[in-house]
Amino acid sequence: EMTGTGGELLQIADGKEASLKMNIPSGIAASEPASIPLWYFDEAKGLWMEEGIATKTGNTYSGYVSHFSFWNADLGYPYVYFNATITNSAGVAVSNALIKIYPANNLNDAHYGYTNLQGYISGAVPSNAQLVLEVMADAGCTGTLFSQNFTTTNTNISLGNIALPASTTAEVSGHLVDCNAVGVTNGSLLTLRNGQYLRFPVSNTGNFSFVTTVCNTVSNMYLTGQDLGTGTQSDTSNINLVAGNNPPVTLRACTVNLSQFVNYTVNGNTFSFTELPDNIGINGAAAGLEIFAYHDPSDNQFTRFTFSNAGIAANTNMNLQIFNSHLIANPTATPFAPVTVRITEYGPIGGYIAGNFSGQINNTTSPANPYTISCSFRVLRWF
Repeated sequence: EMTGTGGELLQIADGKEASLKMNIPSGIAASEPASIPLWYFDEAKGLWMEEGIATKTGNTYSGYVSHFSFWNADLGYPYVYFNATITNSAGVAVSNALIKIYPANNLNDAHYGYTNLQGYISGAVPSNAQLVLEVMADAGCTGTLFSQNFTTTNTNISLGNIALPASTTAEVSGHLVDCNAVGVTNGSLLTLRNGQYLRFPVSNTGNFSFVTTVCNTVSNMYLTGQDLGTGTQSDTSNINLVAGNNPPVTLRACTVNLSQFVNYTVNGNTFSFTELPDNIGINGAAAGLEIFAYHDPSDNQFTRFTFSNAGIAANTNMNLQIFNSHLIANPTATPFAPVTVRITEYGPIGGYIAGNFSGQINNTTSPANPYTISCSFRVLRWF
């Protein structure tokens, strides 16, 4: 972008052009083509649009452009649209199956995607190519569950339904009830397997059922039912997935409050994050736990903090390691003096961690004036 003395945006005059030069990395200049298409980014469409040609001279591509934009020198990639539906051997959709597609002659050019709740997957793939589709063993398994070669032309392609072997899928079903053992009418099912956290729908009578991939290794899955009408959830149930139909599970959403929040104050300025509509979560590491929360990223309102997790449990004290927010200038703000994080709730995975702390945080721009902070939080445990 170029602006005038008054800050107004400038453009190239109608009928005029500006020269554009782009350096080619010296290590690849000799192998690059003599000319290459120019592309500009159309912000309204969210697409790169081809317009013009750049010519190579030494280590530089040069061309002419008629407007100021984001410009790119690149080769177009011919593609067609592909889709398929992954099912189990009985024709029931397999949700969240990890799909890998790559050219048969280039194993390293692989791309991945997941099926949706209906087992459907789609996207752009190379045209006029010999390709391989693999359904990968995911969530703690290794290897390939299924493989199929297919050929594309210059038209879109659908592979239809692809049935996986019976030994590679598991069906999970059950019933989510309230405190009175009546089916939940507005519910949701959360699952956790090998660090992968997913949400599945629950019918208006409390029933749930889905098919997922499974390998020959016993696979643990944690199930938690949520009653969105009452704001409560069940205890977390741990099942060992096996191929085929697994025994139905009954989850009772009754006593555990499912509210999440991060509330904090920095030098008297208070912010509150609640889910939904905000984004709240937790990351795990050997050195500690990180809690994060933010609004829409465009408004740049956020907080994140970490604290030690050695011996963590309800009613224990942890050491705050870092606290940061949009109100603090330095991105790795450490405590000015030791700050204790009091853990008031620490449920199992699928449960909640809650706590509070207050103290002072270093101010790198004004060391004599540390930030005064306080914070309370309650976040669903993924780790």
